[in-house]
Amino acid sequence: MKRLLERREFVLSALAGLGACTRQPRETILPWGARAEAEAPDRPLYFATATPLGGFGLGVLVKTLAGRPVKVEGNPEHPASLGATDAFAQSWLWSLYDPARAQTITENGRPRTWAHFTEWLGLALREQRACQGEGLRILTQTVTSPTLAWQIAELLEAFPAARWHQYEPLCRDPGRQAVRAAFGRDVDLIYRFDRAECVVSLDADFLARGAAAVRYARDFMSKRPRLLVIETMPSPTGSKADERRTASPREIEGFSLALAAEMGIVPATQREDGAARWARELERHRGASIVLAGDEQPAQVHLAALAINHRLGNLGRAVEITEPVEALPELELASLSELARDIDAGRVEMLVMLGGDPVRDAPADLAFAARLARVRLRVHTSHYLNDTSRLAVWHVPEAHPFETWSDIRAFDGTATIMQPLIAPLWEGKSFHELLAAMRGRPDTSGYELLREHWRGRAYSLFLRAGRSLAAEEDFERFWRRSLHDGFVAGTAAERLSIEPRRDLARLLAPPKPAAPLEVSFQPDATVWDGRFAGNAWLEELPKPMTKLAWENAAYLSRATASRLGLASGDVVELRLDGRAVHAPVLVVPGHADGAVTLTLGYGRHGGGFDAGRIRTSAGFFAAEGLEVVRTARKHALASTQEHHRMEGRPLLEGGRRVESRTTSEEYAWGMVIDPEACTGCNACVAACVAENNIPPVGRDQLMRGREMHWLRIDLYAEGPEDAPRFVHLPVMCVHCENAPCEPVCPTGATVHSAEGLNEMIYNRCVGSRYCANNCPYKVRRFNFYQYADQTTPVRRMLYNPGVTVRTRGVIEKCTWCVQRISAARIAAAKEGRRIRDGEVVTACQGACPTGAIVFGDLNDPASRVRRLLAGRPSAALLERLGTRPRTRYLVSEPRHG
Repeated sequence: MKRLLERREFVLSALAGLGACTRQPRETILPWGARAEAEAPDRPLYFATATPLGGFGLGVLVKTLAGRPVKVEGNPEHPASLGATDAFAQSWLWSLYDPARAQTITENGRPRTWAHFTEWLGLALREQRACQGEGLRILTQTVTSPTLAWQIAELLEAFPAARWHQYEPLCRDPGRQAVRAAFGRDVDLIYRFDRAECVVSLDADFLARGAAAVRYARDFMSKRPRLLVIETMPSPTGSKADERRTASPREIEGFSLALAAEMGIVPATQREDGAARWARELERHRGASIVLAGDEQPAQVHLAALAINHRLGNLGRAVEITEPVEALPELELASLSELARDIDAGRVEMLVMLGGDPVRDAPADLAFAARLARVRLRVHTSHYLNDTSRLAVWHVPEAHPFETWSDIRAFDGTATIMQPLIAPLWEGKSFHELLAAMRGRPDTSGYELLREHWRGRAYSLFLRAGRSLAAEEDFERFWRRSLHDGFVAGTAAERLSIEPRRDLARLLAPPKPAAPLEVSFQPDATVWDGRFAGNAWLEELPKPMTKLAWENAAYLSRATASRLGLASGDVVELRLDGRAVHAPVLVVPGHADGAVTLTLGYGRHGGGFDAGRIRTSAGFFAAEGLEVVRTARKHALASTQEHHRMEGRPLLEGGRRVESRTTSEEYAWGMVIDPEACTGCNACVAACVAENNIPPVGRDQLMRGREMHWLRIDLYAEGPEDAPRFVHLPVMCVHCENAPCEPVCPTGATVHSAEGLNEMIYNRCVGSRYCANNCPYKVRRFNFYQYADQTTPVRRMLYNPGVTVRTRGVIEKCTWCVQRISAARIAAAKEGRRIRDGEVVTACQGACPTGAIVFGDLNDPASRVRRLLAGRPSAALLERLGTRPRTRYLVSEPRHG
């Protein structure tokens, strides 16, 4: 056993190279499930932890092989994930093994050690202690970590004149402002889509965006209530609407007030037929309906949604009210503005910034770069050397979430203790360790800090449960259970039974008239607010509603483009309040007239443009007065929308229930996909990339149609361009029983298995590409170049050893995760049984938040896939070709593409 472990460490060290020696954390981490590592060192282990986004956590299980994280899965017991993930959670693996991460502590760009930094920090804080921290400021992003909040509170006790500021470029200030006005205090709203019969979305992309999106998508699709959506830019949520309206940001505000008027909450200023019809829908489902506003909507829209929910009796039923999750003393934009004023007044001598990139993310009118230069002592910690890092005196690399001990809360308040799965590859430090150093404890580990905090929290949790924590061994049981499960039991936010103020309607002001041209600022579907810019897995994902990759654009409707004399690919100058930025135009079906949508996060790594350059505090999410000036330039957009077309053939014709038993005596694998449940969120594509070692090819190769994704999600817009109905269609190898690819292969590289899989034997493939030419589904990919990086040592650690890393000159495609089938077959054979239904879960199926993909054995009468095919109409893709695919799609009506 000892020799085996020593060999494992040697092999991993050789992979990582001298600069990134891989080893397990020093402290004890606990695997998920019953098997201990010592019992099966050659088998994969899963560890429960969480991935962060915007300060909130998504509960996940990370698969490790020989101490190396290789795959992220959802934690089936965690309330935020229920076993699913999103594309962002999958992408954390890419960043873990990213050689571009900050690796060394620096002072003015020169390498230093942790000892050098903590010595300097002690001297700097000694100066601040003399004035009780009057010149000290802490700037963080949204904090839900109980331990981090406790540490900051302790620091502020030691420096009572210091101030703590929080800022997220996609903060939730408008909603919080509305809640404070309505309830007189901070509360959170949790939406129970599993209890709703009718949902009205006021530009809220709740199925694909936000801390609760994975859970909300699962709950919504399990219930499938009637969905009514009004929005500016087409979204995954809007694509699932039973009725969808388009409106500019100001028109959405007017519509929300018209809807409130139809409910009798405020006097009607003008009649709106759509609002009247939606109001009747809501009235039919009093207490079982939801009205919700998007985070980017102004406080007036959030107040209108609150008032309507209150009038309908939804509060406390389909809309739960809870204690707030974040430690947020003030609104984030106001907090950052206050910090800017203090800097201008010369009151800030030392600024410690934990994460983020305020130089790039702050509103343009705050000119944070110039202000930061006025602060004498500047400390920044982050994963990458970003714009803020380069202006800091000291930069400390931030440890990756998979490298550090921490904790974080989910959208509902449930806390997860994040355990490290691998020791830091470089010199990364956690926020906890940096704050401990500020309190004179530079050698205290994150592990010790978390246990110190949770030892105190455990007593209160036990008391709430009517138990006492009498001994240290009780805390150890609590600690081990929390690590194992991936969440701390009993930490969900307390449900409140409170009413909003009686005169809530008085807070609703009459709507303002719409402007000629408005701009809407939104997060990007793949790089978010820019924190994932440079993450090639996410950069190469085609965005759900535009199919752009590696860049953004100025999105607008056909009518608005025609009025301005524009077409897709035209480069324009966008002018707003004396600021300007150049951007390419993309005409988007279903976009609102009179508005331009700009997504944040680009312009950092050479791709796209930086929309933040014209974003100000006054027009943080939307603004009037946008000027669009056409230039003489053109720009070729990196879009996959026209790639891998199936020649315009009718895709899904009709539908029938099928008896799916085959002649195979053993297993007959099959898959069922429900397009009506697919939101196009790309979680399945990202999971497939991670599981199957699919390399990114870059923007230039993608524009040649050479992306390597084994799974794509085709987007179809049916009906009139100004009001289309969207269909997301996941397409991978459908594993034909009569496969056109097989007879044309000159080397027998593509063959059919007895269990129904169309398999690839890579070392037989000579790259003739006859199979790709003969595939009507266009799902085969060819390695034109050596796309997989096998030369950078730390990058080689990214690859799943259970899947061959393909080389140049071979064809590859979906295998239905045959490696997972083989693992399950071996496990079943050892126990002398058949593979159980649900024992084989493909990567795409496991990641899907909505459960749109089901895989299983068609020979098993009790299998879910077989019951679905027998109980609901389904059709094969391009069924008239006679290829007899093992993949079928549930249909409600004919689809054409």
